Amino acid sequence: MAAKYRKVDPRVWNDEKFRQLSPDDKLVALYCLTCDQTNRIGLFVFSVGKAAEDIGLAPDDFTGRFDRVCETLSWRWDRVSRTLYFPMWWKYNAPDNGKHMLGCLQDLHDIPRSPFLQAFCDNTQWFKPPVLAAFEKGMPYPMPYQEQEQEQEQEQEQECAQQVASHAGLLPGVEAEPSEPPPPLHHQYRDELASGWNKVAWLRKLQVPLAVSYQEAWDKGWRNTALRTYMRDPPAILRRIHDSESVLRDNGWFNFAWLFGQKHGIKNLTKLMEGNYVDSNGRQKVTAGPGQIYDRDATDDGEHGKL
Repeated sequence: MAAKYRKVDPRVWNDEKFRQLSPDDKLVALYCLTCDQTNRIGLFVFSVGKAAEDIGLAPDDFTGRFDRVCETLSWRWDRVSRTLYFPMWWKYNAPDNGKHMLGCLQDLHDIPRSPFLQAFCDNTQWFKPPVLAAFEKGMPYPMPYQEQEQEQEQEQEQECAQQVASHAGLLPGVEAEPSEPPPPLHHQYRDELASGWNKVAWLRKLQVPLAVSYQEAWDKGWRNTALRTYMRDPPAILRRIHDSESVLRDNGWFNFAWLFGQKHGIKNLTKLMEGNYVDSNGRQKVTAGPGQIYDRDATDDGEHGKL
């Protein structure tokens, strides 16, 4: 993808691996980082012949230096698909927001099937939750952990069903009645959040029965790993709502279903937990993460309830 400029972190000159390279090898490395063959995701098709011509080196000379650079800097190069992958790319070039990430992922459509696609999908350690959510949404390939987690939940449900059937079979002459599979384990968090929501006095006008639409919204949110961290701690969600009450109470658009809606690929729950709707009365904008909880056994306290 063509671009007007590329970013190079100035710390590269003090990097111990980069310092091991010869002057000409450093030129090859900088070319790979800044040339018009690169893109916005650090995984791209790379022409060795064009690179040699651009720099002015003989093809054999460039190939030797390029192989040495890849080995020294732990870059990954596949001659068959002609793809070059920078594993540390996102550390220095992570998108600023979810919308930016969705735009970057459009570059994947120009990449052939590469042996590095799996590593690219797994390389999410430098993403903030909103960016990670956009990354998962914009990926044209299934995320491996999503398939694994779904399989684990299915196995747990099957084990529970087998235990129910085996207990029923312990009674002679009693046939096991057909039963529905047990609910997913994460529904206990859903029920706790709904119960806490309905106990807060000023939210009672927005009370939520466990309607099908709400349950579907919750299940959809649970499939998003970035949201799951928040959803495992319902008290933290209620604490953040309490901190944001001056904004949320006076807006007709705020309701329980809104938590699981999204805009520009970013879930509203993520924005809420990051403090985007925090009370404007001088309260500090901090993330309410797991562990920052209210008293589960608290009762209503006046107008707003005691969280």
